[in-house]
Formats: sequence, structure tokens, C-alpha cells
Amino acid sequence: MQQIPQSKIEEHCLSGPFFVTDRAMERIGDEEDLVLAWFNQRGNVRSVGDDVVIPGLGLRANFWFDEAKPNGECFGVTIYTKADDPERPGSSEAERLQSVHDNEHPEWPRAQWREAVAADDTLQGYWQWVAHRLSEPQEV
Repeated sequence: MQQIPQSKIEEHCLSGPFFVTDRAMERIGDEEDLVLAWFNQRGNVRSVGDDVVIPGLGLRANFWFDEAKPNGECFGVTIYTKADDPERPGSSEAERLQSVHDNEHPEWPRAQWREAVAADDTLQGYWQWVAHRLSEPQEV
């Protein structure tokens, strides 16, 4: 995995660390500016925990938060291919849930997920966390 230089990020009026897996970098090739420009498209507002498709190159972007990092580095993006993480728990179910519920699942609000992240109870993105919660046996 490699980090996109901050100077390149700033050229696109973006901030925070952007990481790219080796497989994703192979797909990006000379199209790095095209990929970074996608983040500035109108209506392309994302939240921490979102995991979305970047159209055209078969790439995905995961928006994450790490409170252990200093200000300016705690919110970041990892650009990857689906092949980079085939065993990610709940990934296909997470994608299905996101397509059905759009921004937030009615039983598992983002505020509750943020609390779990802050308490170090999960490292998963929001929709992966929801899929995991829904797969757990329900207490009676």
C-alpha cells in the first residue's frame, strides 16, 4: 500500500491521508488525477464509514477515522479493489444494506456506530458494522 503525496491531494482541494493498495494502483496507472477528481464531483458527499464504488476503473473508496492520529491525519481514505479484501466480513451484505437503506439503517444509527468506533469496539466501516450486528444472534 502506498500513500498519495499530500501535494497531489492538495492539487485537488482534498485533505487528509489517501492510501492506495498495490492492486488499485495498477488499475489507476496514469489516471491518478481522474480518480482524485471523482472526490470533488457535485453531490459526492461522504461520511466516515462509507465504502463506495469509484466508477470506471473497478475501484472502491473507504472513508475512515482513526482518533489515535493527529488532527489533519485522523480522517482518511483508502482506495482499493474488491480483490484486495475478499474476506472482509459482511462486505456483500453491507453493499446490499447500503443500496436498500441509503444513508442509515433504521435499527443501527450512525451515532451508535461512532460510539463503537470511539470505544475501540470495531474497526469496520459503518455498513460492514451494520451487517455484522444484524448477523449476530438476537438476545431474547
